[in-house]
Amino acid sequence: MDKYPRLRIVLPMIGVAALIFAGLAEQEYTRDDGWKGSAPGAARKNLYIDTMGFDLSTLRFALDLLGPEHLIIGSDWPIMPITTRRRVDEILLHLNLTEAQKAAVLSGNTERLLTPITD
Repeated sequence: MDKYPRLRIVLPMIGVAALIFAGLAEQEYTRDDGWKGSAPGAARKNLYIDTMGFDLSTLRFALDLLGPEHLIIGSDWPIMPITTRRRVDEILLHLNLTEAQKAAVLSGNTERLLTPITD
C-alpha cells in the first residue's frame, strides 16, 4: 500500500479472513521488528468491505474495524432472491447507524469509490 497510496481495494462477500488478519496485524505491528511499511491501521483506510452477508456480529466487527465509511452493503444486490429489501432495512436498524452512515453504507461509499481520485 505504501507504493500505491491511492489504490482502493474492495473485498467482496465480507472478506472475513482479511478482517481477522487486519485486526491481528495491528497487534503484531507493535511487536514485530520485521514489519515493513506503514502501520496496518493506515493501510486499512484504503480497504472496503462489500457484503450481502447479514450476520450482525460480522457486520459489527467490520464496522468496528473499518468504520461505516468503508462498508458497502449489496453493491450487486439483488443478484438472486437471498435477502429481501425489508431484511436489509432490519439489519441496518440493528446496527444503530446514523442516517448519514446508513446512506453511506447503502450507496454513498460505492459512489465515492467509483468517483476518480483527482489531485
